[in-house]
Amino acid sequence: MPGEITALLQRLTSGDREAWHSLAPLVYEEMKRQAKSQVRCERPDALLQTTAVVHEALLRLMSESDRNWTNRGHFYRVCAQVIRRVLVDSARRRKALRRGAGAENQEIQSLSIPAPPAPDWEDLERALMSLESVAPRQARVVELRYFSGLSLEETALVLDITPKTVQRDWIAARAWLFRELQPGSA
Repeated sequence: MPGEITALLQRLTSGDREAWHSLAPLVYEEMKRQAKSQVRCERPDALLQTTAVVHEALLRLMSESDRNWTNRGHFYRVCAQVIRRVLVDSARRRKALRRGAGAENQEIQSLSIPAPPAPDWEDLERALMSLESVAPRQARVVELRYFSGLSLEETALVLDITPKTVQRDWIAARAWLFRELQPGSA
């Protein structure tokens, strides 16, 4: 199947739009797995569903004019970036709504223990863009590990580096992002 995906990607790169009909079913489950890990981190009131994120990502991929995907790993890396953009755009739309719109008053007794805060996708996007300008490979590692849910070994294969290098980049990138995402760091 990996060879089949690469062949279909080459057809797409050559301009054969019909290849989407064969490619989409082959990559759908992997894209859904990538999106599922991210939607799970979303705020409970975000109402994003994994399927909707995947469909939006597929639509965006289909409409991209620059389709120079060299292989399956490169395609999945692009998928991770598109999924990230879908989530960031959703967060921006949510923030654009007026504060308190549709909110209901609740009695203090009815409140439960709050869930851990969902990531602020806009802040994360800014931090990742900043990391990418300083350490592009570390930014790719974050995309593949965090947004795609790939293991160290899978990330190493996609980036054509050793798992040990992925581990070092992953640790350094997480520390860098943690520092960047702290309140008051600008």
